[in-house]
Amino acid sequence: MSADSETQAAIAEARSLFIGNCYGLAVLALFVYDYLITLGSEVTLFWMPREVNGASILFLLTRYITLATEILNVAPFPASFHGTVVMIMAAVVIRSLQYLPWAAFSALRVYALCPGPYRFLIAAIVLPLSLVPLLINMLVNLHWVHYLDDPQGGVIVVDMLSPSVNLKFIIASRASLVLADLLVLCVTWYQTYETVKVSRRDLADLAKPTFASTLLRDGTIYFLTLLMLNVLHMIFSLTSIGSNNVFDLASVIPYFEEPLTSILTSRFLVNLQQVKHRLAGSSRSLSQMSEPAFQPQASRNMNGFIGSLGAQLSFDEEESDI
Repeated sequence: MSADSETQAAIAEARSLFIGNCYGLAVLALFVYDYLITLGSEVTLFWMPREVNGASILFLLTRYITLATEILNVAPFPASFHGTVVMIMAAVVIRSLQYLPWAAFSALRVYALCPGPYRFLIAAIVLPLSLVPLLINMLVNLHWVHYLDDPQGGVIVVDMLSPSVNLKFIIASRASLVLADLLVLCVTWYQTYETVKVSRRDLADLAKPTFASTLLRDGTIYFLTLLMLNVLHMIFSLTSIGSNNVFDLASVIPYFEEPLTSILTSRFLVNLQQVKHRLAGSSRSLSQMSEPAFQPQASRNMNGFIGSLGAQLSFDEEESDI
């Protein structure tokens, strides 16, 4: 009976490893596909200008931290115990660092869109909320996870957290992202919806997207998609309590959640840069368009950083009178 139990456990572990590798390869294929079809835009918009700004820093961090994470997820482990542990811990750190550019992107968008009196306050709320998953991932995987050297089974990962405590951490990390996403979405709609309506009415001949329409469209798609994934992650984590099935939806969603976040963020930044380059080369002045005007509000260095993302938005008085 004991031999049968050990055999079943070995089969289940092998099956879990195989399916996990399949998920990892599927996500890597999706990410590499998106990387290849947007490589031309990356070179044109972020490499050829040869200037360091906020958009290029966020874009490159978003792309290449996630790429490194996905490669490490499918890379073979070293033969030595020490090498395997180092590789696992490096993967944990790099995976957690993905949230840093995403959090900065959310905070900077809110900072750019909010009116002056609330700019720092709202950004100061969004930034720490968006960084909660980074802190939790680092804390859980580097402090409460230990590794044992098994001569027969290789490296054994021992999770010192109880399932109930682990669930609380999952809920906290996802709930913080949900709150941040909702806040950014509300600010984006409040500050850009009326501008897009005015632009469509007064500039009907301009079929190409503007800053406001890009912020509204991509911002809505971006944050609603992530909101849905985070909510589903929490729901499936709650419903999987006590389940022995290692292939439930709660374990599948994390495979796709972070790569999709990276893809959406990079696409958002590419679209903003395309609009910026088109308007910069246009013969029309931004001040003559029913679009947000970009006004210097902060220091020169901060303006240079945020301006590359779309600048701070202030609406013309003529627009408010329409």
